[in-house]
Amino acid sequence: MKIKFENLIPNKYNPRKTFRSASLEELKESIKNYGLIEPLVVRPLNDGKYEVICGMRRYYALKDLAIKEVDCHIKDVNDMEAIDLAFMENLQRESLTPIEEGKMYETRLKIFPDYEDLGSLGNTIPRNTNLLKKLSALYAISESTIRNRLSLLNLPKELQNEIENSELPLTIAYEIARLNQIGDVNLVKDEMLEMYNDYKLEKDTISLSEIKLRITNKINYYKSKETEQKAITDQRIKELEKKIEETNSSKDAITQKLEKKIEEILNNNAFDKDLFSKIDMEQDLMEKCKVILKLLKEENQKYASDKAYEDIVSAINDIDINLSDTKLLISRMKEKSIRVCPFCFAKIDLPAIRRKEEIYNEELEELKKQRKSIAGIKGFINDAITQIEKFDKALIAKNDFIIRFNNELEALNENV
Repeated sequence: MKIKFENLIPNKYNPRKTFRSASLEELKESIKNYGLIEPLVVRPLNDGKYEVICGMRRYYALKDLAIKEVDCHIKDVNDMEAIDLAFMENLQRESLTPIEEGKMYETRLKIFPDYEDLGSLGNTIPRNTNLLKKLSALYAISESTIRNRLSLLNLPKELQNEIENSELPLTIAYEIARLNQIGDVNLVKDEMLEMYNDYKLEKDTISLSEIKLRITNKINYYKSKETEQKAITDQRIKELEKKIEETNSSKDAITQKLEKKIEEILNNNAFDKDLFSKIDMEQDLMEKCKVILKLLKEENQKYASDKAYEDIVSAINDIDINLSDTKLLISRMKEKSIRVCPFCFAKIDLPAIRRKEEIYNEELEELKKQRKSIAGIKGFINDAITQIEKFDKALIAKNDFIIRFNNELEALNENV
């Protein structure tokens, strides 16, 4: 079936990313002279386009030749089947480079439902070795070949380019790739580049067995350092876990004291019963503290000046004077048996004077209670504000410590 070239799109999974110019020119010359001998294999897409499954070199040759219509075989296959067809064609035709082949295996492995990405270490070889067996059976290629090609993808880009340019032999490249066992990405790259530089300087005299030995020694050295570091890390993890436990325990104790103080404040009869009525008792303790502190500080403003207190003290002094005068009068009346005022000659009513004395005493007692109450409330409010602020700061500090300890612990656990 002929399909307009404009309706063809390249296969994004094609392992070959570069097409050798000389080979492509030969193919274009052949198509010009003899036409397209073997049609492209395509599959239909939902938008009326067709994806090229097999024949990407032919596709690019036809594109350069500006061919309007192309002979195609249409296959109705799913994504996985399309990928396998494309890969098999590349394996059977012109050889892929080792890096292209490795990328092909990596792409195909990731399609397996149980593929597990190893993340930051850049290790392309899956933990699940059954996947290598499946891939080996699928492409009729040995597991060791697949594993070796995949290991090349862990090499720095500079070394991959050297392989593509035939400057770095695969036997040496496979050995250098073993340095990926060191683990640290930046360290691995430096060691790989250093090993390659050593190889270039000594390639006329150094043997493969010597390179293997050097690389094995490097891996063993870093593994021993890793063991030492792991012991240090494990010890620090234990210390942090203990610190977190102790800090949480201390935080709980402070929280209990704070809750007790809040209960004492809310139950104090000296305050107006409506003062704390709008507090949401279900809200977070720290938020509740902020509201109570605000109310206490507002209440404390009522006693910011001591006028009320001074007025009571002045009234007490006045009554003390009146009471003292009354007691003196009664005492003299008793001593001299005075019954009539020497100035106005009016009869002195001793029972009335005694009742006046009782009233003065009652007023004096009440004023002293008020004076004590005001002094007590001021002291209580100031003490409550101080205590709550102290507990609040302590809890904030404990929370900061716990966050810091947990962050360090999380970072350490990630590196174990």
